[in-house]
Amino acid sequence: MPQYMIVLIVFFTSSAQSQFTGCDYFQSVVPGQTYDVFSPNYGGYYPGGTNCRWRAVGPTNSKLIVNCIDVTLPQNNCNDRLVISWSGTNDPNPSWYCGSQTFSASTSGNQVEIELRSQATGYAAGRFRCQLTVQIVTITPNQCDCGRRKTSRVVNGEITGVNEFTMMAGLVDTRDRFVFCGGTIISKNHVLTSAHCLTNRQPTSLSVLVGDHDYTSTSDTPYAIFYPVSKFTVHANFDRNSNINDIGIITTTSTIAYNVAVGPACLPFAYQSVSFVDTIVEATGWGTIFFGGEISTTLRKVSLNVISNTLCSQYFSNIAATQICVKTPTKDTCQRDSGGPLYGTINGQVFLIGIISYGQGCATDYPSVNTRVTSYLSWIQENTPGAVYCR
Repeated sequence: MPQYMIVLIVFFTSSAQSQFTGCDYFQSVVPGQTYDVFSPNYGGYYPGGTNCRWRAVGPTNSKLIVNCIDVTLPQNNCNDRLVISWSGTNDPNPSWYCGSQTFSASTSGNQVEIELRSQATGYAAGRFRCQLTVQIVTITPNQCDCGRRKTSRVVNGEITGVNEFTMMAGLVDTRDRFVFCGGTIISKNHVLTSAHCLTNRQPTSLSVLVGDHDYTSTSDTPYAIFYPVSKFTVHANFDRNSNINDIGIITTTSTIAYNVAVGPACLPFAYQSVSFVDTIVEATGWGTIFFGGEISTTLRKVSLNVISNTLCSQYFSNIAATQICVKTPTKDTCQRDSGGPLYGTINGQVFLIGIISYGQGCATDYPSVNTRVTSYLSWIQENTPGAVYCR
């Protein structure tokens, strides 16, 4: 099988690219070839202070396999490191590799960005060599069965239809059986929620409720079931003060049974460059009807408008690109809706684009702030081994 070195493209450098001047590479890659990516002077060591970038893009319906067969970097607290964005974009959560190791992984989409970052010294530092191949992603109808939504027959527009949102989940404290946060089914063993919903809790005191509508009724749907939790993962960089990286993954002890009332949301792999500004999205939850008010035991929904982060920053000073804000007069999510979904329905499929995080009261003049799911697709995949997602 032929091998190709990723070729150099000359850039008119800007301040964002100046650190890679003279060592900035790009290649369109195709199936059936193997592409070598390696450090300067490979066979020997690159000089300290080297900063290089390699970017590769494959066909739309593909993913890239990165097999790093030689990573020999100094043991210097990761001052010399490989930084890989598995989404190929400005990933807020890239993977770091340092020291001596080998590894192999695949991208979340059809592109990858690899950076070599070295501390600014003159000594011979280290070396690495990776190989890229392209794999066409073929999805069967069964694999791509995500984002199903049942036809709503609701009279009161604030209450969902019974099992209308098949991907909706509730986080339940096993001691009182009340839903305290929301979640979204993303695979047969995983539910996505907010990190702050999991803070100071233990997996043994949690269960996940799926397939339900009114959780105090036993006659509204036959599909409601509780799944015990085996573990959960909170983002390592979750900041409780700013609520940045407010995302967590729950793993159930047994497989979630899919049926007409229970199934996963679609993840927005195809929409990683979309801001969703001015898009109408929907939020669902069993939260309070108003701030400090009664809890709704029946699942409710609300339509909300996505606003720009620039506008949102006029209300909150610490809005990050990894967050997405919504604001609609007299409408909002509320207490105990946290961790639940912001849905975007595209071509009849329901995509999870946000995770409810925080706000200033409920339905005030302030927007609500949510975790932007497109910013965490690589992190989600890394923390759900074995899960299969539609592309």
